[in-house]
Amino acid sequence: MVHFFQKKTVGVSISDNAIEVVELVHDGAFKISSRGRVELETGVIVKGRISDSLKLTASFRELFRNVEFPHEIICGLPEAQTFLSIYESEDMSKESITRAVYQNIPLEKENIIFSYAVGRDEKEKKRVLVIAASRVVLSEWNNFFISLGIEVKFFDSEALAIVRNVFSSRPKDPACIVRSDAFLTMILVCDEYGLAYAYSLRTTGDTTMIVREIRGAFDYYRHREQKDIHALVLVGSLSRTSGFKDYMEKNMGIPAKSDLPETVDLAALGIAMRGFEEGDPVLTIEGAARHHSQKMPLAGLVAIATLSVAIVLVTVLIIWALVLW
Repeated sequence: MVHFFQKKTVGVSISDNAIEVVELVHDGAFKISSRGRVELETGVIVKGRISDSLKLTASFRELFRNVEFPHEIICGLPEAQTFLSIYESEDMSKESITRAVYQNIPLEKENIIFSYAVGRDEKEKKRVLVIAASRVVLSEWNNFFISLGIEVKFFDSEALAIVRNVFSSRPKDPACIVRSDAFLTMILVCDEYGLAYAYSLRTTGDTTMIVREIRGAFDYYRHREQKDIHALVLVGSLSRTSGFKDYMEKNMGIPAKSDLPETVDLAALGIAMRGFEEGDPVLTIEGAARHHSQKMPLAGLVAIATLSVAIVLVTVLIIWALVLW
């Protein structure tokens, strides 16, 4: 569902090597009103965690020179800190999903925040998409943006943002998105019910490894759904490399599409689009540990001072009374 009453959203995409922001407006159609990108020094963000908050703050200040400073954003949680799972079972109660999450997400139970959406709800086959993350990591990012004076409306998944951007609606026939750049390759299989398969691997320059993983995704989907994947969508910097499209078509035996415009990061744009749409699960900071300032309001200080004075006066009067007695 698209909400037309909301006129503007700001999406922020974060990786270890860059941050990107897209401001999106909707006036009958999506339009990018402003955007910006800043490359990060090595070590500022490491595996999706903030390592140097001072340098990261400076990078965001630089980023917002070209984009109007936002007071509210949708943040794409770094891929390294996001857990996407697809569960299929006859029992899709909240209790069953919670048990599956706690059993399969490699985090302590108390440190897991998750949400889910039902993609397929048929009698014999049900599919649920779960997004999960660490409470600690979510709190770190939330508190960082608070320090900048920015509120995070919710946290999105980069993988879901890419799917949202590539497909304006769910594909009738199964399709596979391969997003590959110098650092990370994502393999995302989608069908009429939404995301059906998601896998990420480090890009090493070995295209045979990418082909092997894509074939594995095709086999998995064919085994689970008894259907073949008929379309391959190539995005990311590697997709624009000479010969890559032909190489993929030859090895996978299906047509590949790689002519999508990529003037901005696909994830940042897809993240901003989530502000106008519903359906995909997102993460909120509710329930996560939050930083509370140790500073006390002036009224509280005055109250404590007044109480202290009163206690001293009462003590003096008691001592004086005892002396007179």
